[in-house]
Amino acid sequence: MPSKKITINAVKNMSAGETLWDTETKGFGCRMQKDARTFVLKYRNGTGRGARQHIYTIGKLGSPWTPDSARDEAKRLLAVIAQGGNPALERKRDKVSLDVQSAFNAFMDESHGKRGERTKAEYKRLFDKHIKKELGKHRIKDIGKQDISRIVSKLTDRPVLFNRVVMMLKAFFNWCEQEQHRGINSNPCSTITKYKEKSRERYLSESELQNLGKALQDYEQEHQFIKPLISQKDKEPEINIVTPYITAAIRLLILTGARRNEIITLKWEYVDFERKQMRLPESKTGEKVIHLSAPALQLLSEIPRIEGNPYVICGKNEGEHLVNIKDPWGKIRKSAGLGDVRLHDLRHNFASIGLASGMHLKVIGTLLGHKNIKTTDRYAHLANDPLQTANDAIGNRILDAMRGKSNKDNVVLLNK
Repeated sequence: MPSKKITINAVKNMSAGETLWDTETKGFGCRMQKDARTFVLKYRNGTGRGARQHIYTIGKLGSPWTPDSARDEAKRLLAVIAQGGNPALERKRDKVSLDVQSAFNAFMDESHGKRGERTKAEYKRLFDKHIKKELGKHRIKDIGKQDISRIVSKLTDRPVLFNRVVMMLKAFFNWCEQEQHRGINSNPCSTITKYKEKSRERYLSESELQNLGKALQDYEQEHQFIKPLISQKDKEPEINIVTPYITAAIRLLILTGARRNEIITLKWEYVDFERKQMRLPESKTGEKVIHLSAPALQLLSEIPRIEGNPYVICGKNEGEHLVNIKDPWGKIRKSAGLGDVRLHDLRHNFASIGLASGMHLKVIGTLLGHKNIKTTDRYAHLANDPLQTANDAIGNRILDAMRGKSNKDNVVLLNK
């Protein structure tokens, strides 16, 4: 094959099928195919005769490629190769680069066993609602900080949602880097600062618990029967089989401090009456044991079982668990005068009652299934200070003695 310095005149004088190799830059050449003149770079990836040879296409003669600009590009590529790079392989990867939707699907498949089903469902919901339409068809390698900023800027008036979307995207793009779908340290969410969230714990007073208990009873009486349709006046009203499961679910949340989804999806096979436990194979924090008090065990024993349905809290559809508890809870809490109380607040309330009873934070954390004691520390302000308790006891005892209410021990104490 002919070799000479590749110039514009040399390229124009090439014949069809001819390849001209440059004498100035090793591996740089130009091919003539029909009427197209294409600049290429021939190189080997690795060392020795066994190293694989690659032909990398730089581009055709014409804007933007001239012999000089193509030679400069060849020199740049040779520098990349000298550092261990492989331009041909990188281009091949670019051509088959996943789009965002395909990459996310693979990410969700890889999440099996690494993330809880609830987390995966939430990730998918956030992606489908906020990301899919905007970026779904774009190549994952092309997504930049400006793309992410454009999306999350629409959520600045909802800081909690903003944080959840950013958290999901950070996890997703970290996975893309690990799987080499993107370059290292290329996460477009890395510089996005999440909003500070104010922790919200709502605790029920004794009177509020009484009101809630009455509201649950009233709900059961009111919804014992489904009102028949006008066209069905001649038919007997049907018993609403869902009502006892709705109220049972809420009572279990109050008595166990469990999370909503842990109760809603609870199966009978997870309930161990003998050991007084619910043994969940999967929860937000992995496998989990929930200890059952006597009232909780009594409640579970009274929940009617439906043959063929494995769930404790049965739903309307055969063989499935209850899905909608939000709407019934809205009516129940309104009836109880607890308009600002969420279902999750019942978990906080469980912790507050335990701490008010003098239980140690570690004990409360174990009952709630916290893996890290720091998670339980949020309730530390509710715990009784043992020093303060002791100090109050001593002060009250001294005061009683000085008021003449002392017993023998008090007198001995004062005489000393």
